[in-house]
Amino acid sequence: MASVLIIDDEVGIREWLTEILEDEGYRVTTAANGEEARAQMAAETPDVVLLDIWMPDIDGVSLLKEWVAQYGRHLPAVVMISGHATIETAVEATRLGAFGFLEKPIAMAKLLEVLKRAVEQRRATGCPEGEQRWLMGLPELVAQPIRQGLEQLRQQRTVLWHFPDPFFEQWLLRHLTARCPSIWLSLEGQPIGVDQLRQWQGKRLLVVLSEPLPKMAAKNLGFLYQHAVSYQIDLVAVASATDLLQQSVHPNLGERLSRCWQHPVELPPRSAVEAVIPEVLAAALGNEVGRTIAWSAEERTAIERLTMGNEGTLEAWLQALLPAAEEDRLDRIAIEAALAAGKNSEGAIAPLFALPLKEARESFERLYLERLLARTDLPVQRLAELAGLERTHFYRKLRQLGLTLRRKEGDEP
Repeated sequence: MASVLIIDDEVGIREWLTEILEDEGYRVTTAANGEEARAQMAAETPDVVLLDIWMPDIDGVSLLKEWVAQYGRHLPAVVMISGHATIETAVEATRLGAFGFLEKPIAMAKLLEVLKRAVEQRRATGCPEGEQRWLMGLPELVAQPIRQGLEQLRQQRTVLWHFPDPFFEQWLLRHLTARCPSIWLSLEGQPIGVDQLRQWQGKRLLVVLSEPLPKMAAKNLGFLYQHAVSYQIDLVAVASATDLLQQSVHPNLGERLSRCWQHPVELPPRSAVEAVIPEVLAAALGNEVGRTIAWSAEERTAIERLTMGNEGTLEAWLQALLPAAEEDRLDRIAIEAALAAGKNSEGAIAPLFALPLKEARESFERLYLERLLARTDLPVQRLAELAGLERTHFYRKLRQLGLTLRRKEGDEP
């Protein structure tokens, strides 16, 4: 759950930013001047600070300089905001370690993008336990290959991450993106959908094909190439290392990938971790919330029962359990409610076949969006992305179907 401290002497700016960010699922605190800002930082260190440059008691650059000396590498990501700062001021703030700089009036899309990147960086490198905090406590068969890949990245080597199935994929990508924006992924024999293309935006994707290529696989490959450009995905589809060298328009790249072809960083398949899924969930969830998660025998049994044979992924289960974990109310009932949600949805769809097409379509849209809105742990922008809609279109569709975006009182991101 990401937290943001807004420091600005204009009450209108504070209220406007608070409304937007709380709507997006962030936990927000505010300060009107340097004195209040120091008190807020002493009470609780946020993930990101939005710091106005011009304030009545101290300027933002001086306050940033003070905090750099005080907090060192544990300082949150600081984004400077100003309506009339000079280029010299922006350069000075960046030199001191500011994460970014936003000019007033602040564009909402740019604000959300900067905050997203700032939170990713904070969680990746800004934690006292070090950059591999997110691997602590994980079984060695999971943590060891990831550490191996990270070590290769530190040595400036090309790394090919191979996912035999989707179980670890989204979880690992979320953590890797903050460390290495350009990621080579190897997928073998997996069907690929639009949601995956969205999450791989801007990545490098190596699809390993079987020979001979089945008809559906060929169709899927055509789909990939058709959409790769719009998602800025660097896509290479090959069946062998020789094929890779022949197809690569960048010979050096082809050679580097060919060298790691025989020795990719292999993530274990879901079947290999089936017996230790409770341990994997406990470690990954504990690393998200910053404390140890220990299951009782009853809770462990519930997890084993609900995950056995379930095609869910580690990231999906983490996101389902995270709200309860952050509120410190993880028990068997909360675990069952989170992991069982949406497990059997076919029964709700069957009656739609008795309706005319127009009515069935509207009913399905309602059912689809109701299930999406049940994800109160996700910010509005992410809900719109999952629905494949622009934010304004998303709100328009909700109003059209008479649905409202519900947030529980006290909900935090």
